[in-house]
Amino acid sequence: MTGPDPDLAVSVLAAFDDMPVGVLIVRFSPTAPPRRVYVNRAAARLYEGEVEALLAQPVPLRIATHDRERFVAMQQRWLDGEPFDEVVEVDIETMTGAIVPILVRSAGGQIGADRIRISFLQDLRPRRHSEAALRASEALFRRLAEAAPDAMIIIADGLFRYANAAALRTLGHERAETLLGTAVASLLTPEDARVMAVRIRRQLAGEGLPPRDYGVRRSDGTWLTLEISATPIQFAGQPAILAVGRDVEERKRHQAELIRADRMAAVGTLAAGVAHEINNPLTYVVLQLDRLRAAIRALVPAPERRAAVDEMVGDALDGSRRVAHIVRDLLWFARDDAAPSAAVELQEPVTIAHKLATAALRDRARVRIDLEGVPAVVGNAPRLTQVFVNLLVNAAQAFIGGGPDTNAIDVTWHADGDAILVEVADNGPGLPPHAAGQIFEPFFTTKPGGTGLGLAISRSIVLELGGAIAAFERPGGGAVLQVRLARWRD
Repeated sequence: MTGPDPDLAVSVLAAFDDMPVGVLIVRFSPTAPPRRVYVNRAAARLYEGEVEALLAQPVPLRIATHDRERFVAMQQRWLDGEPFDEVVEVDIETMTGAIVPILVRSAGGQIGADRIRISFLQDLRPRRHSEAALRASEALFRRLAEAAPDAMIIIADGLFRYANAAALRTLGHERAETLLGTAVASLLTPEDARVMAVRIRRQLAGEGLPPRDYGVRRSDGTWLTLEISATPIQFAGQPAILAVGRDVEERKRHQAELIRADRMAAVGTLAAGVAHEINNPLTYVVLQLDRLRAAIRALVPAPERRAAVDEMVGDALDGSRRVAHIVRDLLWFARDDAAPSAAVELQEPVTIAHKLATAALRDRARVRIDLEGVPAVVGNAPRLTQVFVNLLVNAAQAFIGGGPDTNAIDVTWHADGDAILVEVADNGPGLPPHAAGQIFEPFFTTKPGGTGLGLAISRSIVLELGGAIAAFERPGGGAVLQVRLARWRD
């Protein structure tokens, strides 16, 4: 039986010398202290010393004080026959006194009665520096993400892995634990889930894609539209997607406001032309009808015929005056004067509005006004009177049947920060489906014979005064028209 090939041993050691990782070989003899029999050049550089000096160092080689006891115990267990941990991280002390973290991979062998351990040493400083830089980068990302106004989420394997505070608010979660680990597809419609999965695959493959709108379900079951832009990143060592979502409902509301403003401008332009074209001949018609009514006694001597003719002329006058009223409303849209604002005590315009609307209210509903203690608001009293006349008449016209015994309109107020909210609430049939967002549009009406101008004018007046107006269902039945005005500050 032949022994080891000496040329092979020389070749192996020469290869070790050229390796970029440190190599140490220690020989353990039952009759002599352990001794280091080989140190390669990379190990010498790692220890900041010379090969000869390192060979003379005791075993184990310069383990840092805080790791020495652990490492010696592990070495003794190996000498006692237990497996030596294949991979272990320890700190060493170099010949210059520096502390360096290393990764040790070891393998054992036998030469006669002696045991051999070969250890491969890897400098962990580059990895530690990278890990520290990564942690700092992740910490910076989290600080920026938590301060961001838009929803930011990280998706990996189709699951939520991170969500910033804005994302939690947007999706209706108080704690991240209730969202993280959830399948993203569970919050989307089936079609949007399919599209998102395809887009994520394309983005992870390096393709750039524009933002897209998705319908997303909140924790309470309601839906919102998010415009989501995404980019591939590495998260926790694996490919992931960083998605930034922006709630586009507010943008849509702004767009709707712009469309509404354009529409109002168009209405104003149209109204000015139409109203002026109608006003002159209408004035002539009303004047002639008044003259005809005055001349009826002479033109129709027979009393029985005179009453019928007088009634027909009266109906014509009523219709003409209604047309004149519509023309005045149209001309209001065409005006370019801004309402001057001052301190307004709301009791006055509401009380006057109640009196002016008496004819519309008398046989239809009773009105209860409770504005006791209401602070002064920023407004214009005549314009606000017009607003409340329109709101009271609108509420009265909403009732289908019944009378003052059953139909009620309540005018109340409450404060909301620096705003005063005045509500005109009725117990009628409520708002028709989808009407809440349209009843303030010019010419939109749900009432036979209505012009659709009263509430549109009211909205314009309130907006001009720096306020807002809204409509919503009244709890228990009916509708509420709410006027928000700024509290007057001296």
